[in-house]
Amino acid sequence: MYGPTDFSVQRLPGNLFLERSIAAIQEVEAIAMRIVAAHTTIPIPKVIDLLDNEYILMTGLPYDTLGPAFYRMDERQVEHERKSLQRTWMMQQLQSIPQHPGANGVICGPLPTMPCCDINQVEEDAFGPFPDLASFHEFLPGHGQPKESTEEREKMLHNGHEITWIIDWTCAGWYPAYWELGKAVYVHWNYQEWRETCRAIWPGYDEELDVKIGLWMDRN
Repeated sequence: MYGPTDFSVQRLPGNLFLERSIAAIQEVEAIAMRIVAAHTTIPIPKVIDLLDNEYILMTGLPYDTLGPAFYRMDERQVEHERKSLQRTWMMQQLQSIPQHPGANGVICGPLPTMPCCDINQVEEDAFGPFPDLASFHEFLPGHGQPKESTEEREKMLHNGHEITWIIDWTCAGWYPAYWELGKAVYVHWNYQEWRETCRAIWPGYDEELDVKIGLWMDRN
């Protein structure tokens, strides 16, 4: 009826969407969305059901994804979007979500016992959790396998003026503060306008980002 929607998402009647998930992290994404719904007022899809250890059935949301819109923006519109993202209440609410009691700095998925996921920068579908930052850093060398993606910009829905929804929570979890910036930039690290937009949203990690970009350039 609707034809293909996305490489991993199919629109269904009744404003429903069926997302093909990675089996190892299907429950991780669903729990992440439920945690965000419980602790914030951010508009996100509602999880209806988990199917066959591979699919997530969820509600849909209106508007266009940020990715295609960002490429069409002129300099003035890019600056408006940058300021909008810097002051967005969504970022503030996400950063205020409390970590699970007893986590004590564990690097993990949405719960301390759940694995991490980074479908762009780490070759394993699921890895960890890690008891501390040192063990996370010890794991990373030799496990990176960068893949081309538009993931971060496709997570956000856009109404022509503001970011209005966040729709993809596959890689949600508890990571070092700098990881969020690196993940956002990675999807288009060679696109200067996107890099500078992300630097403005997550200031204070320029040195860490420059190291990451150097590694990405070496691998490409």
